Amino acid sequence: MPEAAIPKPPTAIQLLEGLIKTPLYTPVGFDGDAEAQLRALRLTEERFDMYCPGCQAPATWATVPTQEAQELKKRTTLVSAASGSASGMRVYWSGHFSLRATCTRGRHPLILYFQTTGGHLEKSEVKLTKMGQYPSMSDIQMGDLKELGDAMPKELRREFVQAIHTTAHGYSVAACVYYRRVFEKVLDEAKAAHMQAVGMNAWPEYVAAKTPERIKMLADQLPEFMVDNAALYSILSEGVHQLTEEQCAEVLPLLRESIEMILMERKAKSDKAKKAAKLSSLIAKFPNSRPTGG
Repeated sequence: MPEAAIPKPPTAIQLLEGLIKTPLYTPVGFDGDAEAQLRALRLTEERFDMYCPGCQAPATWATVPTQEAQELKKRTTLVSAASGSASGMRVYWSGHFSLRATCTRGRHPLILYFQTTGGHLEKSEVKLTKMGQYPSMSDIQMGDLKELGDAMPKELRREFVQAIHTTAHGYSVAACVYYRRVFEKVLDEAKAAHMQAVGMNAWPEYVAAKTPERIKMLADQLPEFMVDNAALYSILSEGVHQLTEEQCAEVLPLLRESIEMILMERKAKSDKAKKAAKLSSLIAKFPNSRPTGG
């Protein structure tokens, strides 16, 4: 698995949120004092916001230090008081350990299991690898689908779900493939809608055009973000054909958020059309002979 790096020394809660999203078995390197970051991570008592699969809704989570971490804190304090230094305790913050958090809405648990490997803790050479997680990253990210509603027809949903699953298991190139398929299906649906609207049976100019030109040809049918950022398709294609797993892993968050933006704009357009149709239907029910006043 490619190695991931947490950019700059993060806060404990930033580190935790990053680890939740990190695929299993992906070593994470530390930038800065690894011992201090591990200690803060295992002892943090903070809150963060994240989708809860148990509640099936966004929720606030509260971290809960494990009993083992609390015991280590006591032992570190004793050693520090006795010798004026806690350096003898450094090794105990590494190894195999778990992190826990609880959903404050429904008391659902979040449990992560880690193993540190390699190097010296005091030299920040240690790597942290997530060995298990419940609920899984896929389960958490699937919550985004609920917000997309009608913007996710069956085929689009299937491709998007596959992108989430492959990302969660560290298959970054495969995730790029699925995100590109989502992009292409949005384009194909816009083409079909346009051809139906103008009564076309064939569109040879479209078939002969490259994807950037196709996007321009369908500008009135496509989400504005997609039209303004047609270069996104080039990035997706580069991920499929040229980038390594490590390079794809770095660009995946950008690709996911961009695809979500496209789908959210589709949903907003769909919601607006439905509301307009409903209001028009209600207005049409009023008798034409009703006095207008004046």
